[in-house]
Amino acid sequence: MNIKVNNAVLLVIGVFFVTSCVPPRSIINSGKVTPKGNFTAGVQVVANISTAPIKSAGELISDNIDEMNDIINQNNDNGIELDSLDADFLIENINGAGKCAVAYAADPIGHAYEFYARYGFADRWDGGFKYIIGSKMIALDAQYQFLGPIGLPDDITEERWYGSVGLQYYGQRFKMPDWVLNSTRAWDVAMSTLPGNLADLVPVQQNLNFEYKRRDLMMPLIFSRSFGNEELYGSISMGGCFNYSRLTYTTIESNLGTFIDDMGANEPLLIESAQNKQNIFSFGGFVNLKLGYKYVYVLPSFAFYRQNYGNYPYLIGGETFELKGWTFVPSLGVRVRIGK
Repeated sequence: MNIKVNNAVLLVIGVFFVTSCVPPRSIINSGKVTPKGNFTAGVQVVANISTAPIKSAGELISDNIDEMNDIINQNNDNGIELDSLDADFLIENINGAGKCAVAYAADPIGHAYEFYARYGFADRWDGGFKYIIGSKMIALDAQYQFLGPIGLPDDITEERWYGSVGLQYYGQRFKMPDWVLNSTRAWDVAMSTLPGNLADLVPVQQNLNFEYKRRDLMMPLIFSRSFGNEELYGSISMGGCFNYSRLTYTTIESNLGTFIDDMGANEPLLIESAQNKQNIFSFGGFVNLKLGYKYVYVLPSFAFYRQNYGNYPYLIGGETFELKGWTFVPSLGVRVRIGK
């Protein structure tokens, strides 16, 4: 039989091993935008926790390495090559690891540190950016306030409710021409012991030249209740959010090697060049607090999303699987206001 390796899952296995950046999906703003002529700035730590089967990827790969080594060592002791049953075992477990890895690429588990700043450039309008520290990636957004007053803490008002809608854009580009990384050393060591032609599987890290892109649009609808006059002591905010992501990943054609089929013949193990795209939609909600006085505030927040990751191909065999799940995004930060 002629088995083709689907490059899409191989790509995300690479992303699983090396990426540490999570999309900026925490919602820390209130319904009140930054007043015109004022700046706000802050730092926060954000976590991204998904219920999709991605946490098990590392354990799955580790367990597979142990089991594969048992089979490999047994075959080496007997002086024979890996047979079709062991090859099927290898393919099945790599498919399992690939499923976890593609989920990680679509919605990585991890944490990030973010620096952000905002400026009120017009009445009821502000804009800003988030810089994801360590990734050199920036998210840009703007927010429009449609409900509530637009003054400063010194401007007395009886109104306490605010509402706004925002739009955030985030893009990530990742290119890795060489997969020889310290994080894959354990995998390389295990795979390098494969007998016969299956030892050619080791250069999988070296034979793929791929580019991975992610584009995110997030639209939060925010309502908040002020603590004191014009958020003098802070606020409590809540609302809903829509998120759209577009993933694009490409590979070049590569021949990884061969395996032994049921008839004892060598069969090729191929990766085809292709460009793959996937649209991901999610809906969720959030709640956050702004606690402090006039110029300095602490901001804890919690957001959640229902994710539909779509259908993805298995690593080997041509079949597909569907991924769905929940994502939780807690964060904690500090903000200062600079201006009048």
